[in-house]
Amino acid sequence: MLADLGNIDLDDDIADDREERTRDIRAHFSGLRHAMTMGTKRRVRDCNICKQRGRTDATLVSDVTTLRRHMEAKHKDVYLTWCRKNDFESKLPRDVQRRKSARAAAEAKLVQTSLDNHLAEKERVVPYSHAAFKEAAMEWLLETDQSDVGNWHWGLTLSIESAAAFISTAAL
Repeated sequence: MLADLGNIDLDDDIADDREERTRDIRAHFSGLRHAMTMGTKRRVRDCNICKQRGRTDATLVSDVTTLRRHMEAKHKDVYLTWCRKNDFESKLPRDVQRRKSARAAAEAKLVQTSLDNHLAEKERVVPYSHAAFKEAAMEWLLETDQSDVGNWHWGLTLSIESAAAFISTAAL
């Protein structure tokens, strides 16, 4: 079975895909060559349209983004006409950005919104009771390591009882 897999050549498929994605570069620029630019040996290409028009600055660094920016800045109409004739999706930076924005907007419409931004948490008010107040005070004393509950200071006991009496009369 594994011997059958040896006949599959994945490199050809990858190369075909890469060539398809850069078909616009091959159509508008010369083949890759090496040249000295800014004191460094770099891979460059010549713009076919600029050369036809007699421009001397037709040599560009062979970077796909640089070449497409050149086409967008100098030969946008020619490029878009070529794309329509050759059934090729425009790869100019602004067109790519426009498609990404449209795709993001479409995806945003598909995403279900949540209610989290519209809901506000209300403070829950627990009705007062003397027993609940005393229990809360005892819990506080225990959690703050004031465990000698049996020997409460008489002032604390008086404070708790007077607060409870005040709150219960205010509630009426």
